[in-house]
Amino acid sequence: MYHYVYTPDDLPKTINTNYILDSKLEEQLKYLKEQDFYFPSYQELSAYIKGEIDLPKKSVILTFDDGQKGFLKYGIPLLEKYQIPATSFIIVSQNGKEKVKKYASEYITFQSHSYDMHKGGGNIGHGGIISALNMEQIKEDLLKAQNIVENTEAFAYPYGDVTVQGQQAIQEAEILCAFTTEYGKVKKGQDPTKLPRVRVLGESSLQSYIASLGM
Repeated sequence: MYHYVYTPDDLPKTINTNYILDSKLEEQLKYLKEQDFYFPSYQELSAYIKGEIDLPKKSVILTFDDGQKGFLKYGIPLLEKYQIPATSFIIVSQNGKEKVKKYASEYITFQSHSYDMHKGGGNIGHGGIISALNMEQIKEDLLKAQNIVENTEAFAYPYGDVTVQGQQAIQEAEILCAFTTEYGKVKKGQDPTKLPRVRVLGESSLQSYIASLGM
């Protein structure tokens, strides 16, 4: 789980652990490529969770949350350079208005980070509004986002907040895999409506990154 990418020549106003230098990202991508990692599709991940197939030990799915400009500008070219596929979980609207721009790349799939749920107003977890919505309201948001990103394979919960109503909406919207911000690796038999991810910290060394992969 990544978020934002930046360069020394284009520094964001504030930098926290969610921000990674393009040079560090490139170092990690180079490692994955040199070590011959496998990058499964969500169909394969879904089948793996159900116990229908096995996946190579060195399998990883790269996800970038929020569709931040730095990722689009600096991250995508690196993924293309190393020919590594990744998911961009995008927030489809801002203040209720659609804000998606299409960035065509054979190495990027755009998936939903919600239409208009990436905001506060809830009362659990990190306070995302999803916990203040019922199943039908969440499903309506999911379907709006799906119509725009044109994908139903994956979803990332805004703020990582998961509710029973949210899980039901995921099933109703026929989304294969839904991801939280809970730390962990996906295993067979897990609930596909609340899958964990491994957060990549911007300041981590390559050695720490390799350790997080279990290598």
